[in-house]
Amino acid sequence: MRGASNPILLGRYRVCQTSPLEATTHDIHETPWRACKSSGRTLSTNREFGPTMRLLNWGWGLGDCWHCGQTLSPNEVAGICPPCRWSWPTFVDGSSARMLGRERAGCDVYGLGFRLREGTHEVLHRTKYGGFPSRGRALGRWMAQGWKAPPKGTVLVPVPLHWRRRWRRGFNPPQAIAEGLASAWNCELRTDLLERVAHRASLTASSRAERQTSLGRAYACRARPGRAYSVVLVDDVLTTGATFQVCTGVLESAGMTVLGGAWLAMA
Repeated sequence: MRGASNPILLGRYRVCQTSPLEATTHDIHETPWRACKSSGRTLSTNREFGPTMRLLNWGWGLGDCWHCGQTLSPNEVAGICPPCRWSWPTFVDGSSARMLGRERAGCDVYGLGFRLREGTHEVLHRTKYGGFPSRGRALGRWMAQGWKAPPKGTVLVPVPLHWRRRWRRGFNPPQAIAEGLASAWNCELRTDLLERVAHRASLTASSRAERQTSLGRAYACRARPGRAYSVVLVDDVLTTGATFQVCTGVLESAGMTVLGGAWLAMA
């Protein structure tokens, strides 16, 4: 097996770590642990280890992938194993992804995670309603790996929830995502600049016009007068861009400069 060092014998499997000098970028970021039988055939740690990987998993305390049910390895993201994550229709920083986001939101794009499809709908739903902000933080860190950080001095501002909805969910999903992005990009996070002041029904199935009408006076800026920031707005999903446009108008009317936005998912 290429680049193997210090094999650990566990039953009929040999677990070994890829040598940093010989590993490719894909090996380092996605599959740092390999396994092979005595014949040398490479196996997936998530698919074929069975009791051996479950014994290791018990020591790691990672649990099972909530999408496929297989045992997790240390390079999981938000409880999702690498094979399931590789099936996501993801975006990476580039002209195509930036152009697509600009057409939808009408602004510069600083981060897009994945398209909403059959598998990723569940990821977004668990991120928003699962009650675990750590999943949003992990997905924010994962997304930051594929996108260039905003200019130095930029602050990340998550789109806020109304206090009633935040109380029901226990946390604000965009804030959890922004916390992950901020830690990976080394950016300042500000949750006190924008406030949701009006409670509205869910706008998941609404059109752009209906969203803009409903959100017209839903947000307010709470920044101190005279303080100007360069802002990147962070939200969980980009649908029509109406929420971004309304929040941008509120912040810019208070003297802020909104550079663009970052979203975990795009419908």
